[in-house]
Amino acid sequence: NPRTDRDPRTDRENVLIPPMLFQPFVENAIWHGLMHKSEPGRLDIRLRLAGDILTCTITDNGVGRATAAASSSKSAQKQKSMGIDITQQRLNLINGPADNGHSVKIEDLYDDHSQPAGTRVTIRIHTRTSNHS
Repeated sequence: NPRTDRDPRTDRENVLIPPMLFQPFVENAIWHGLMHKSEPGRLDIRLRLAGDILTCTITDNGVGRATAAASSSKSAQKQKSMGIDITQQRLNLINGPADNGHSVKIEDLYDDHSQPAGTRVTIRIHTRTSNHS
């Protein structure tokens, strides 16, 4: 059974999330982290709703940002940065000025030997609910 962090008071069917909000981060995990692995990779996407804050955590066990940056082309890095920058701007509009750009947190993950072990992106978004059933 999948684990869920559900608030029974929330009507999850009516939570509205802007389209393509998580896409740049998932795409980056695949193209820049997992594609450079010699063994199979893993990508986890978890959504948790607490009150009106939806937290999406995208975790990969890819090669890490430093290795990915060293092996990626300049145009790929520019496109990657633009996608994340545009998404951050969208989140700033959604979350409002009080958010101060803290909607997205990107962390490098390391194994027990201090070797790169992937990346975790945490995205926080203020949600709205639709009024129709």
